[in-house]
Amino acid sequence: MLPAGLSLLFLVYSIQTIIAEGALGFWTQHTSSLWGTQIWVDLLIAIGIGWYFIIPKAKKLGMRTMPWVFIILASGCIGFLVMLARMFYLEEKRSVHEAAV
Repeated sequence: MLPAGLSLLFLVYSIQTIIAEGALGFWTQHTSSLWGTQIWVDLLIAIGIGWYFIIPKAKKLGMRTMPWVFIILASGCIGFLVMLARMFYLEEKRSVHEAAV
């Protein structure tokens, strides 16, 4: 539930930010200085690392990974947290099912 809750809170904050400053405001922030670009690259690397570690587990749980690529590319960590929450849900569901059998 924690990843889902964090994702929802971050989504609400992001929507407020988009309304106040526009949908492409992040681009200006990430390209206006070397620090902005460094943060942008750091975020992309972090998502890449997370993606590398999460994919094998997601596949074992029967998740289709390609739709998640697009969700994560469109929303960053919001989508990544939702994917993680979905994985935790499927893991718990599988363990409950295995315990019942």
